[in-house]
Amino acid sequence: MRHSWVMSASSTHDSIASGSGAADTTALDALDALDASESSDSAQASAKTPMASLVAPIVALGATYVARKTLASAYRAATGAAPPSNTDRTLPLGRVLAWAAIGSATAAVIEVVAFRSMARFFGE
Repeated sequence: MRHSWVMSASSTHDSIASGSGAADTTALDALDALDASESSDSAQASAKTPMASLVAPIVALGATYVARKTLASAYRAATGAAPPSNTDRTLPLGRVLAWAAIGSATAAVIEVVAFRSMARFFGE
């Protein structure tokens, strides 16, 4: 719909100059029909979006919590020590950065999976 006013103004000018009003009217009708179908598609998509948009962050938050607890347990089992903390100055920086990267990458993957699976579940 956003481009139809530009097209109709130039088409009206062209049809007056060329005398081919019927062909321009048909082209304008086709453009308006295309714009109407695009706007109805976006309206249908936005009508479905709220449920997945509300549920997906909650699912992602819960799954991230469980994953972080699981990673912390695995770290304790492998090293015998608590997972690194950003406030612990006694651990090497590389170990803290590696732990932060693993935790962040896990959270990012879980978020993508949660949002996509909720969108698929709700039929979006």
